[in-house]
Amino acid sequence: MCQGHQEVGQRNMPKINAVHPEYLTEEQILHIAEHCRSKEDAMLVKLLFYTGARISEILAVKPQDIDFDRSTVKLPALKRKDLTYKFAVLPEKFIPGLREFIRGKAKDKKLFDISRQVAYGRIRIAAIQTGIKGVYCHLLRDSLATKWALAGGELTKLQRQLGHKSLATTTDRYIRYSTADIRREVARIF
Repeated sequence: MCQGHQEVGQRNMPKINAVHPEYLTEEQILHIAEHCRSKEDAMLVKLLFYTGARISEILAVKPQDIDFDRSTVKLPALKRKDLTYKFAVLPEKFIPGLREFIRGKAKDKKLFDISRQVAYGRIRIAAIQTGIKGVYCHLLRDSLATKWALAGGELTKLQRQLGHKSLATTTDRYIRYSTADIRREVARIF
């Protein structure tokens, strides 16, 4: 077993008792969502991860911003002066749950009527209940970027998903590899 990791099946997963995990796996994130106190909080966790959006972007989403035919969500581009909005593509497996979640909601009202601080607190509590400490909203964004990179996804497409103007921002700030991941890559190359 690699230091800082625990074996789960055939996969190396970040250690869940780490004070500040480098990233979370999709399985860990879904486990956190299962431990949320409400369906709303669980959907918030999943939307943060599957879109790679910032918490303030997700909290601005309304049902009218979701295009189920294109599997996209329109997000405000809060950190970009050259854009007013951006689109994040959603995985097909996530669509049915999202569709069910917004059923009956007013199209022009926000999906989540909570502050960033409340969202952070709810996610942190759910994560602690699963035994994962040090979880914060932006870690879900980091985790999407890491999953994308580890799966061999194109970084220019990740750049667009995250809404970055520069590819350097994507690679420098959001791509997280554990020591074990780097060790495997070195072994593969040499």
